[in-house]
Amino acid sequence: MKLDLRPSSVKGERSSNFGYGASSESAPSGSRATPGVSFSTVLLSAVLSLLLGGVGAWAYQKYVAPRMANQETEPARDSAQQAKQRTAEFSARVDGLAEKLDQLQSRVEAIPKPSPPPDIEPLKSKLSSVDVLSKKVDSLSERLDFLPKKIDKDSKEIADLTAKIEDAQKTMASLRSELSARRDSTTNRGNEPASRVAMKPTEAGATTSGREDEVAIEALLTPGVDQFKKKQYKEASEEFNNLTRLKPEDARVWYYAALARGFATGDWKGETERLVTRGVEREKAGTPPKPEIDETFKGLTHETGKDWLSFYRRRATAAGAQAKQ
Repeated sequence: MKLDLRPSSVKGERSSNFGYGASSESAPSGSRATPGVSFSTVLLSAVLSLLLGGVGAWAYQKYVAPRMANQETEPARDSAQQAKQRTAEFSARVDGLAEKLDQLQSRVEAIPKPSPPPDIEPLKSKLSSVDVLSKKVDSLSERLDFLPKKIDKDSKEIADLTAKIEDAQKTMASLRSELSARRDSTTNRGNEPASRVAMKPTEAGATTSGREDEVAIEALLTPGVDQFKKKQYKEASEEFNNLTRLKPEDARVWYYAALARGFATGDWKGETERLVTRGVEREKAGTPPKPEIDETFKGLTHETGKDWLSFYRRRATAAGAQAKQ
Protein backbone atom coordinates (compact mmCIF):
# COMPACT_ATOMS: atom_id res chain seq x y z
CA MET A 1 0.00 0.00 0.00
CA LYS A 2 1.37 3.34 -1.05
CA LEU A 3 0.72 6.50 0.85
CA ASP A 4 -0.10 9.67 -1.05
CA LEU A 5 1.33 12.64 0.68
CA ARG A 6 0.49 15.25 -1.90
CA PRO A 7 -1.85 18.18 -1.32
CA SER A 8 -5.51 17.61 -1.66
CA SER A 9 -5.76 19.84 -4.75
CA VAL A 10 -3.40 17.64 -6.64
CA LYS A 11 -5.12 14.58 -5.36
CA GLY A 12 -8.42 16.01 -6.61
CA GLU A 13 -7.02 16.44 -9.98
CA ARG A 14 -5.90 12.86 -10.08
CA SER A 15 -9.04 11.50 -8.58
CA SER A 16 -10.95 12.50 -11.58
CA ASN A 17 -8.80 10.24 -13.60
CA PHE A 18 -9.68 7.29 -11.42
CA GLY A 19 -13.37 8.01 -11.29
CA TYR A 20 -13.68 9.22 -7.65
CA GLY A 21 -14.94 12.72 -8.36
CA ALA A 22 -16.19 15.03 -11.12
CA SER A 23 -13.80 16.50 -13.60
CA SER A 24 -12.56 20.02 -13.19
CA GLU A 25 -13.84 20.65 -16.56
CA SER A 26 -17.38 19.93 -15.48
CA ALA A 27 -17.33 22.44 -12.68
CA PRO A 28 -19.30 25.52 -13.32
CA SER A 29 -17.27 28.52 -14.28
CA GLY A 30 -16.90 31.34 -11.91
CA SER A 31 -17.02 29.07 -8.70
CA ARG A 32 -14.06 28.12 -6.37
CA ALA A 33 -13.16 24.56 -5.49
CA THR A 34 -13.46 23.78 -1.71
CA PRO A 35 -10.56 21.69 -0.33
CA GLY A 36 -11.70 18.62 1.74
CA VAL A 37 -9.98 16.07 4.17
CA SER A 38 -10.30 12.58 3.05
CA PHE A 39 -10.64 9.50 5.25
CA SER A 40 -7.36 8.19 4.07
CA THR A 41 -5.55 11.24 5.37
CA VAL A 42 -7.08 10.84 8.85
CA LEU A 43 -6.36 7.19 8.89
CA LEU A 44 -2.78 7.81 7.83
CA SER A 45 -2.28 10.39 10.60
CA ALA A 46 -3.66 7.98 13.21
CA VAL A 47 -1.43 5.17 12.06
CA LEU A 48 1.63 7.42 12.13
CA SER A 49 0.77 8.69 15.59
CA LEU A 50 0.31 5.14 16.83
CA LEU A 51 3.60 4.02 15.36
CA LEU A 52 5.54 6.99 16.68
CA GLY A 53 3.99 6.64 20.19
CA GLY A 54 4.85 2.96 20.30
CA VAL A 55 8.41 3.64 19.18
CA GLY A 56 8.77 6.33 21.93
CA ALA A 57 7.35 4.05 24.60
CA TRP A 58 9.62 1.23 23.52
CA ALA A 59 12.65 3.54 23.58
CA TYR A 60 11.69 4.81 27.08
CA GLN A 61 11.27 1.32 28.46
CA LYS A 62 14.41 0.09 26.75
CA TYR A 63 16.86 2.89 27.48
CA VAL A 64 15.57 5.66 29.75
CA ALA A 65 13.73 3.69 32.48
CA PRO A 66 16.63 1.29 33.31
CA ARG A 67 19.05 4.19 33.63
CA MET A 68 16.71 6.07 35.99
CA ALA A 69 16.14 2.94 38.05
CA ASN A 70 19.89 2.39 38.37
CA GLN A 71 20.36 5.99 39.47
CA GLU A 72 17.69 5.58 42.22
CA THR A 73 18.85 2.18 43.47
CA GLU A 74 22.54 3.04 43.68
CA PRO A 75 22.14 5.60 46.59
CA ALA A 76 19.78 3.24 48.41
CA ARG A 77 22.26 0.42 47.93
CA ASP A 78 25.09 2.61 49.24
CA SER A 79 23.00 3.63 52.27
CA ALA A 80 22.16 0.01 53.06
CA GLN A 81 25.80 -0.98 52.82
CA GLN A 82 26.85 1.90 55.09
CA ALA A 83 24.14 1.01 57.61
CA LYS A 84 25.22 -2.61 57.53
CA GLN A 85 28.83 -1.60 58.00
CA ARG A 86 27.96 0.69 60.92
CA THR A 87 25.87 -2.05 62.50
CA ALA A 88 28.79 -4.43 62.21
CA GLU A 89 31.15 -1.87 63.80
CA PHE A 90 28.68 -1.19 66.64
CA SER A 91 28.27 -4.91 67.25
CA ALA A 92 32.04 -5.26 67.37
CA ARG A 93 32.29 -2.44 69.89
CA VAL A 94 29.51 -3.97 72.00
CA ASP A 95 31.29 -7.30 71.94
CA GLY A 96 34.54 -5.61 72.97
CA LEU A 97 32.83 -3.79 75.84
CA ALA A 98 31.14 -7.01 76.97
CA GLU A 99 34.51 -8.75 76.99
CA LYS A 100 36.08 -5.92 79.00
CA LEU A 101 33.15 -6.01 81.43
CA ASP A 102 33.64 -9.74 81.91
CA GLN A 103 37.32 -9.17 82.58
CA LEU A 104 36.55 -6.41 85.09
CA GLN A 105 33.99 -8.58 86.85
CA SER A 106 36.47 -11.42 87.10
CA ARG A 107 39.06 -9.04 88.59
CA VAL A 108 36.54 -7.75 91.12
CA GLU A 109 35.64 -11.29 92.10
CA ALA A 110 39.33 -12.12 92.43
CA ILE A 111 39.84 -9.31 95.00
CA PRO A 112 39.89 -10.85 98.51
CA LYS A 113 36.82 -9.91 100.50
CA PRO A 114 37.52 -7.83 103.64
CA SER A 115 36.78 -9.25 107.03
CA PRO A 116 33.62 -7.95 108.72
CA PRO A 117 34.15 -4.69 110.66
CA PRO A 118 34.68 -5.05 114.39
CA ASP A 119 32.02 -4.07 116.86
CA ILE A 120 32.74 -0.45 117.80
CA GLU A 121 29.94 -0.01 120.31
CA PRO A 122 32.27 -0.66 123.30
CA LEU A 123 34.69 1.88 121.86
CA LYS A 124 31.88 4.42 121.51
CA SER A 125 30.84 3.88 125.12
CA LYS A 126 34.44 4.34 126.26
CA LEU A 127 34.73 7.55 124.23
CA SER A 128 31.53 8.88 125.78
CA SER A 129 32.91 8.04 129.22
CA VAL A 130 36.11 9.91 128.36
CA ASP A 131 34.06 12.94 127.27
CA VAL A 132 32.13 12.90 130.54
CA LEU A 133 35.35 12.64 132.54
CA SER A 134 36.90 15.49 130.55
CA LYS A 135 33.93 17.72 131.33
CA LYS A 136 34.17 16.80 135.01
CA VAL A 137 37.89 17.57 135.04
CA ASP A 138 37.25 20.94 133.38
CA SER A 139 34.56 21.82 135.92
CA LEU A 140 36.84 20.69 138.76
CA SER A 141 39.65 22.84 137.39
CA GLU A 142 37.33 25.85 137.32
CA ARG A 143 36.35 25.16 140.92
CA LEU A 144 39.97 24.83 142.00
CA ASP A 145 41.10 28.02 140.30
CA PHE A 146 40.01 30.13 143.26
CA LEU A 147 41.96 28.04 145.82
CA PRO A 148 45.34 29.79 145.37
CA LYS A 149 43.68 33.18 145.84
CA LYS A 150 41.77 31.95 148.87
CA ILE A 151 44.91 30.43 150.36
CA ASP A 152 46.76 33.72 149.88
CA LYS A 153 43.88 35.60 151.42
CA ASP A 154 43.65 33.23 154.36
CA SER A 155 47.43 33.43 154.81
CA LYS A 156 47.24 37.20 155.03
CA GLU A 157 44.37 37.01 157.50
CA ILE A 158 46.27 34.45 159.59
CA ALA A 159 49.31 36.71 159.55
CA ASP A 160 47.17 39.67 160.67
CA LEU A 161 45.55 37.57 163.37
CA THR A 162 48.94 36.32 164.54
CA ALA A 163 50.22 39.88 164.78
CA LYS A 164 47.16 40.90 166.79
CA ILE A 165 47.56 37.95 169.13
CA GLU A 166 51.19 38.86 169.64
CA ASP A 167 50.17 42.42 170.44
CA ALA A 168 47.60 41.11 172.91
CA GLN A 169 50.18 38.85 174.53
CA LYS A 170 52.55 41.78 174.85
CA THR A 171 49.78 43.87 176.40
CA MET A 172 48.92 41.11 178.85
CA ALA A 173 52.60 40.69 179.74
CA SER A 174 52.90 44.41 180.43
CA LEU A 175 49.75 44.28 182.56
CA ARG A 176 51.11 41.36 184.54
CA SER A 177 54.32 43.28 185.12
CA GLU A 178 52.35 46.30 186.28
CA LEU A 179 50.26 44.10 188.57
CA SER A 180 53.34 42.53 190.10
CA ALA A 181 54.87 45.97 190.65
CA ARG A 182 51.75 47.21 192.40
CA ARG A 183 51.61 44.16 194.62
CA ASP A 184 55.22 44.67 195.61
CA SER A 185 54.65 48.32 196.40
CA THR A 186 51.59 47.46 198.48
CA THR A 187 53.47 44.85 200.45
CA ASN A 188 56.20 47.37 201.33
CA ARG A 189 53.75 49.83 202.90
CA GLY A 190 54.16 48.95 206.57
CA ASN A 191 52.61 52.08 208.07
CA GLU A 192 49.13 51.49 206.65
CA PRO A 193 46.46 49.34 208.38
CA ALA A 194 46.46 45.72 207.48
CA SER A 195 42.84 45.83 206.27
CA ARG A 196 43.61 48.67 203.88
CA VAL A 197 46.75 47.01 202.68
CA ALA A 198 44.81 43.81 202.11
CA MET A 199 42.08 45.68 200.29
CA LYS A 200 44.32 47.47 197.79
CA PRO A 201 45.83 44.40 196.17
CA THR A 202 42.32 42.99 195.79
CA GLU A 203 41.06 46.12 194.07
CA ALA A 204 44.15 46.37 191.92
CA GLY A 205 43.91 42.69 191.08
CA ALA A 206 40.23 43.06 190.13
CA THR A 207 40.92 46.10 187.99
CA THR A 208 43.87 44.46 186.31
CA SER A 209 41.93 41.27 185.73
CA GLY A 210 39.09 43.25 184.14
CA ARG A 211 41.47 45.06 181.85
CA GLU A 212 43.11 41.79 180.86
CA ASP A 213 39.74 40.24 180.07
CA GLU A 214 38.73 43.28 178.02
CA VAL A 215 41.93 43.18 176.01
CA ALA A 216 41.56 39.43 175.49
CA ILE A 217 37.95 39.67 174.30
CA GLU A 218 38.82 42.53 171.97
CA ALA A 219 41.59 40.42 170.45
CA LEU A 220 39.19 37.52 170.01
CA LEU A 221 36.48 39.69 168.43
CA THR A 222 38.80 41.45 165.99
CA PRO A 223 39.14 38.74 163.27
CA GLY A 224 35.37 38.17 163.09
CA VAL A 225 34.66 41.90 163.13
CA ASP A 226 37.08 42.45 160.25
CA GLN A 227 35.40 39.71 158.23
CA PHE A 228 32.00 41.21 159.01
CA LYS A 229 33.12 44.65 157.82
CA LYS A 230 34.43 43.08 154.59
CA LYS A 231 30.98 41.45 154.11
CA GLN A 232 32.47 37.99 154.45
CA TYR A 233 29.44 36.96 156.43
CA LYS A 234 29.82 33.20 156.15
CA GLU A 235 33.37 33.25 157.53
CA ALA A 236 32.36 35.75 160.21
CA SER A 237 29.43 33.55 161.23
CA GLU A 238 31.75 30.57 161.74
CA GLU A 239 34.19 32.72 163.74
CA PHE A 240 31.52 34.07 166.10
CA ASN A 241 29.90 30.64 166.54
CA ASN A 242 33.23 29.40 167.86
CA LEU A 243 33.41 32.41 170.19
CA THR A 244 29.95 31.62 171.63
CA ARG A 245 31.48 28.40 172.98
CA LEU A 246 34.66 30.14 174.16
CA LYS A 247 33.03 33.29 175.64
CA PRO A 248 29.34 32.47 176.19
CA GLU A 249 29.00 35.15 178.91
CA ASP A 250 29.71 38.07 176.53
CA ALA A 251 26.62 39.60 174.88
CA ARG A 252 28.65 41.06 171.99
CA VAL A 253 29.67 37.60 170.81
CA TRP A 254 26.01 36.54 170.55
CA TYR A 255 24.98 39.78 168.83
CA TYR A 256 27.71 39.47 166.20
CA ALA A 257 26.92 35.78 165.70
CA ALA A 258 23.26 36.66 165.05
CA LEU A 259 24.09 39.48 162.62
CA ALA A 260 26.64 37.42 160.65
CA ARG A 261 24.28 34.45 160.35
CA GLY A 262 21.38 36.63 159.23
CA PHE A 263 23.40 38.22 156.42
CA ALA A 264 25.03 34.91 155.44
CA THR A 265 21.78 32.91 155.15
CA GLY A 266 19.16 35.62 154.62
CA ASP A 267 17.12 33.96 157.39
CA TRP A 268 16.40 36.32 160.27
CA LYS A 269 14.18 33.92 162.18
CA GLY A 270 14.83 30.61 163.90
CA GLU A 271 18.50 30.19 164.81
CA THR A 272 19.31 33.86 164.13
CA GLU A 273 16.60 34.97 166.55
CA ARG A 274 17.82 32.47 169.14
CA LEU A 275 21.35 33.89 168.96
CA VAL A 276 20.25 37.51 169.40
CA THR A 277 17.98 36.48 172.30
CA ARG A 278 20.97 34.96 174.08
CA GLY A 279 22.76 38.26 173.60
CA VAL A 280 19.81 40.12 175.11
CA GLU A 281 19.94 37.81 178.15
CA ARG A 282 23.65 38.51 178.66
CA GLU A 283 23.11 42.25 178.27
CA LYS A 284 20.37 42.09 180.91
CA ALA A 285 22.87 40.33 183.17
CA GLY A 286 25.35 43.14 182.57
CA THR A 287 28.06 41.14 180.84
CA PRO A 288 29.52 43.33 179.60
CA PRO A 289 28.07 46.69 180.69
CA LYS A 290 25.90 48.56 178.20
CA PRO A 291 28.51 51.31 177.43
CA GLU A 292 31.01 48.68 176.28
CA ILE A 293 28.39 47.10 174.03
CA ASP A 294 27.49 50.53 172.62
CA GLU A 295 31.17 51.21 171.91
CA THR A 296 31.57 47.88 170.09
CA PHE A 297 28.55 48.40 167.80
CA LYS A 298 28.81 52.17 167.23
CA GLY A 299 30.09 51.57 163.69
CA LEU A 300 26.94 49.70 162.54
CA THR A 301 24.72 51.31 159.90
CA HIS A 302 21.25 50.64 158.60
CA GLU A 303 22.73 48.40 155.89
CA THR A 304 24.77 46.37 158.40
CA GLY A 305 21.86 45.65 160.81
CA LYS A 306 21.91 48.59 163.21
CA ASP A 307 18.10 48.99 163.32
CA TRP A 308 17.49 45.25 163.63
CA LEU A 309 19.93 44.90 166.57
CA SER A 310 18.58 48.03 168.26
CA PHE A 311 15.08 46.53 168.19
CA TYR A 312 16.21 43.54 170.25
CA ARG A 313 18.51 45.55 172.53
CA ARG A 314 15.59 47.74 173.55
CA ARG A 315 14.16 44.67 175.24
CA ALA A 316 17.20 44.45 177.48
CA THR A 317 16.99 48.20 178.22
CA ALA A 318 13.31 47.92 179.08
CA ALA A 319 13.94 44.94 181.33
CA GLY A 320 16.73 46.84 183.14
CA ALA A 321 14.45 49.84 183.72
CA GLN A 322 11.73 47.62 185.14
CA ALA A 323 14.24 45.95 187.47
CA LYS A 324 15.38 49.33 188.83
CA GLN A 325 11.76 50.38 189.53
